[in-house]
Amino acid sequence: MKKIIILCVVAMFTTLGYAKPKSIEIVSGSGKIFLDHTKTTTFIFDYNSCYVGEISKGVLKEGALLFEEYIASEDKESGETWAPMHEFAYEKFVKNWNVMNRKRALLVSDSDNPDYKTIFHVSCMDLGSTAAAYFGFGDGGCVTLMGEIEVFDWKTNEKLATYKVNQILGAGNVIPTLRMWNAYMELLGDFTRLNMKSK
Repeated sequence: MKKIIILCVVAMFTTLGYAKPKSIEIVSGSGKIFLDHTKTTTFIFDYNSCYVGEISKGVLKEGALLFEEYIASEDKESGETWAPMHEFAYEKFVKNWNVMNRKRALLVSDSDNPDYKTIFHVSCMDLGSTAAAYFGFGDGGCVTLMGEIEVFDWKTNEKLATYKVNQILGAGNVIPTLRMWNAYMELLGDFTRLNMKSK
């Protein structure tokens, strides 16, 4: 019993000692381009080179699947497949972006002639666990996203800014679709706050 208690205490201090990096950082360019509310951008989530698996303390564990492999392995009978989860979360992401940034920053548009093109290249994704969310096992019940965001001029395709996404961690939920939505909302909040600091 004493051994178990000691191990738990060691694990607790190990967790407290883990310093999480900033969720998003600007690598090049400036977030000022997002502060012009008269302009628009597309916002694309690119999962083509993404690995799907368990992420712990910012590290993707062994056994992860390429995104296309994950899609092929989905349980189509579960009703919680990727396409509807992403579509729901993305729709809410765009709606909330435009409400949050109205009259203070550029808006997301699906027009054929926006001013910018913003792409989030997701390199790693952890979809979280329903069981972990139900029992409250730390970050295990949350969706985690990592990767890089690039911003381009729509007409010239010139790269204007690059962001490193160290780790976006959404709130836990027993419903996978809502876990995904929570992660997209966390991305929106962190990305907006970072760009607002560029004033």
